[in-house]
Amino acid sequence: MLRYTLDRISAALHMSGIMSFGAHQKWVRQLIEDYLREPIRGYAYVSLQQLMLADQELFRYLAERTRDGIKRRPDGKMPCEVYFADAMNCRTVDR
Repeated sequence: MLRYTLDRISAALHMSGIMSFGAHQKWVRQLIEDYLREPIRGYAYVSLQQLMLADQELFRYLAERTRDGIKRRPDGKMPCEVYFADAMNCRTVDR
């Protein structure tokens, strides 16, 4: 169910011209991998709450970087894709 929900978000972002389906799917794959990864002994599995907070932080980071608007750029890039790699590696978006 989680995967289907995230896929729908990817499609919505792509159709609205904010981010390509493929770019958001990189984030979705990372979230799912983190969720399914077996934890180190003594630690707990990643919770859905933690995934939700990481997702919120990712989009908060992107929102801060796109304050000028989310229209497609003159070079053809979708607005959030310009900052997406940085957002995934940002310390506040710590999965």
